[in-house]
Formats: sequence, structure tokens, C-alpha cells
Amino acid sequence: MKFIMSESQYNRIFESDGEVVTNADTRDYLSKLCKTSRNINSPSCRLKSLRDTLDDKLKKSLNDSIRSIHKFFGHKNVGLLPKILELSLQYEDRTISILKTIAKFIDGNEVENVPLKRKLKQISREGIIPDDLEEILKNVRQTEYTQYENSFVGEYFDPKRTGLSLNYKCGEESTDKFIDIIDKLKQTSDENEFTELLEDIKSCIVESLESSNPTKIDVVSKKPLYVIDDNGNEEILFSAGSKFEIKMMDTNIDSYLSEFFSIFKQSDLSSFKPTHLGIYNHTIDAIFKWVEKLPIAETFLDNLSGNMDGLIYDDYTIIPSKYIQFYWSNLGQRGCNEKRLSIRFRINPDLRGTSIPAYVFDRESDVLKKIILNIPKKDTDKIICR
Repeated sequence: MKFIMSESQYNRIFESDGEVVTNADTRDYLSKLCKTSRNINSPSCRLKSLRDTLDDKLKKSLNDSIRSIHKFFGHKNVGLLPKILELSLQYEDRTISILKTIAKFIDGNEVENVPLKRKLKQISREGIIPDDLEEILKNVRQTEYTQYENSFVGEYFDPKRTGLSLNYKCGEESTDKFIDIIDKLKQTSDENEFTELLEDIKSCIVESLESSNPTKIDVVSKKPLYVIDDNGNEEILFSAGSKFEIKMMDTNIDSYLSEFFSIFKQSDLSSFKPTHLGIYNHTIDAIFKWVEKLPIAETFLDNLSGNMDGLIYDDYTIIPSKYIQFYWSNLGQRGCNEKRLSIRFRINPDLRGTSIPAYVFDRESDVLKKIILNIPKKDTDKIICR
């Protein structure tokens, strides 16, 4: 039997369980979900455990996101809501960002009538988990990312999207795809042959690192961007032609910038995953451990930083590149179960426990608002699959 419950009735249920309801709606939805699930391994309890490790800013971001998603999809501990939480937890280093992006999309009036928003409302009404829910949520995030990136384009910025690549093959005679090389590595039982195949990949990567001028950006400034100095005067902070990468995430998050040699996310190659994932991960690990100690690879990161003037985070917040650290990792979008050679970024760990300036763009002025970011003290280990 099903019952229809009004918002006021639902509020009283919260109150009867000891939750204090205020006009600002500060209820701890995540704790409530975890408590009623009665399973410490439920998605809500696992997410609550993750929340316990976050700084206050990220905790608030997560709580706000859960509130929006909870209200949109309902409060049951089976079905849609826990499945959405479970899918976000597949990407532990991006869980907070993923949930925040979904919440922004469902809260956004500007997408109220787009087909994807109507699709989510239909799913919410029916309460049935569609087979393609993960793909739908991926499209939600992509739509929100694209909308955010496009919001910069206009009077002050031009789009200029570039990407990074590394070659695993070199020479005109080489036609193998990466999956072909992985298959050869899988088929060989000769250790020397395995080493030779791996050395071929490494030599091509070195050639690629040496020959490229790495640039990873989304927009370029059309005119100078100013900031007001201590004397009340406008001072040029970024000149015309300054280059920026856009990442719609909190400034405290350590995330990936680019990843290389991914194959299984290609639909025509996904069938190889059950048989080839083990040797693929082993190969990526071997390449990463080698790249991490390679001087030319460190130079590549230095050049990458030099070709980017700043990183634009969520809420139009710009952090100059001099405060950002890029590093090599074997963790990509899919977590440690499906590794990647990747480049990640974070606030330089030497700045933990200090304050740095950041600058907010309001889309209607070439004068940026200076703010002070307090960088929390926390573990500074690089995020790497061990």
C-alpha cells in the first residue's frame, strides 16, 4: 500500500525523530538516510563516512547537494536515490563534484524545459531505475559543464578548447591501436618480449613528450582583466590573450586534468574489458611508475603550467597557475579498478594551512573581485592507486 505525504507531514516526521526543522532547511538528510537504511555499507552510509573526512566547505557543498537530490528524487532507501549515490561513489575523488553538478542541473530554472530535465522528472515520478541511468546522469553533468563553460564566452572571453595527447606508437609503419598492443602483451608468455613491447611504448611516449608544447585550456581573454589594488587603482592582473582551463568544481578538490590511453569506455571495445583489464592495469602501472621518475615528463608539466595563466573553478573563481600543482598519477575517471595514465591538479600542498588570493569574475565587468582563500590543513599525499 502506498501513501501520499505532503511536505508538511514529512517535516513532522523529521521533527518526531529529533530533527529540528528550520526555514533554512538545515536538516541532515544524509544522516537520516544512513540511519533508516540500517546498513553501514549502504550508499548513504558510505557517503556519510566520506563526508566525515571533508573540510567544512566541502561538507556544506555535499549537504546542499544531497538536499536538492533528495527532494527531487524522493527519500526512499531503495531505488533511485541510493542508486544515484552509489554511482557517484564509483568515482571517489569526484563524488562531491558529481553530486553538486547533478544538484545544480535539477535546481536550474534555465534548463526547466529541456528534454533531459523532463526525462529526470519522469524517472522521479515513476520511481523505476532505468537501465541507462548512468548514461543519463553523465549527460546531465556534461550539459551542466557545457553550460558553465559557454557562460564565459562573450565580451571578455573567446572559446579556445585544446586537449593533451601522448603517443604510444611512433614511426610510419606502426598501425596498432592501443588495444592491439594490450592484446599482444596479454598473449606473450616471454618476459623479454613483454619488456620489448613495453619499451616500444615508452620510447614513443618520450618522443611525444619531447616534441609537444602542451596546452590544456578552454577560453582565452579578449581584453585585460583588472583587480583593484590596495590604493584603489585598477591593476592589470591578466593581460589580453591570457589562457584559462575551466573546471566546475570546488577549489579544495584534487582532480584529474587529462587522462591517456583509455580504451574500455569506447563502446566497440568494452567487450574486451573482462579479459584484458588485468593486463591493461598492469601496463598502465608500469608506464606510470616510469613516467613519474622521468625528467622530461616533469618538464612537460612545467610547460603545461607555463601555457596556462589560471584555472577557473566553480562560482567563477579564478586561481592563478602559480598556486596550482600538476602531477602524474595512475588514477583517472574510473578509479583504481580501471587505471589511467593521468595528469592531476590541486592547490600546491606547500600552501596548506595558509591563505592565497583568488579572483571572482562576475560576467559583467573586466574588474575581478579579489577574495582570500583559506587553504585547509589536510593530508597532502598525491592521489595515486597503490
